[in-house]
Amino acid sequence: MAAAAGCGCFFDERPCRVSEVAELAQARVNVTDCAAFMKRAPKFATSLLRSARMCRGWGDGFGYLLLATGRAEVSIDCGVSLWDCAPLKPIVEEAGGVYGDFAGAPLTSTGTVLASNGLLHRQLLSLASLDTVGRNDDARGCGVVGGGGGQGCA
Repeated sequence: MAAAAGCGCFFDERPCRVSEVAELAQARVNVTDCAAFMKRAPKFATSLLRSARMCRGWGDGFGYLLLATGRAEVSIDCGVSLWDCAPLKPIVEEAGGVYGDFAGAPLTSTGTVLASNGLLHRQLLSLASLDTVGRNDDARGCGVVGGGGGQGCA
C-alpha cells in the first residue's frame, strides 16, 4: 500500500477507495485492542459494538488497509504513538476517508485514532462524545506530521 498527500492511495498498483456504507448497522469495525477500547472509552465502545454489523481485532496497519480498500468502514486505536499513526493519515484520507481522534481533531495528540469511510464519521463522533477520552487527557501524544503538499507525485 502506498499513499501521499495529493497523489492518491494505491494497493497492488490499483487506486483505493473507502466503502460507501452509510449505516452503522452495516459497518465493519476494526479495533487494535478491544480491551483498551473498553477501558478507555466504555460508553463509546459499548454503543459502537451494539450498533455495528461486526467488530474485529484487525488492528495496526492491516485494519487501515481494510478501511482504505473498502473492506471495513471504521478503524479505532487507543494509546498509539506518533510512529504508530503517522503513516495512516494519508492512507485513509487519500482513499476518501476521514482520520482524526475521538474528539474529531484531525491531528491527534490524545493517543486515540478514529478513522472511517467518512459517511459514518459524524455518527461515530457523536458516540465518542459519550466519554471524555480523546480530549487531551492522555500524556501519550500521537501527533501527525503533515504531508508534503503533493511533493513526490509522478
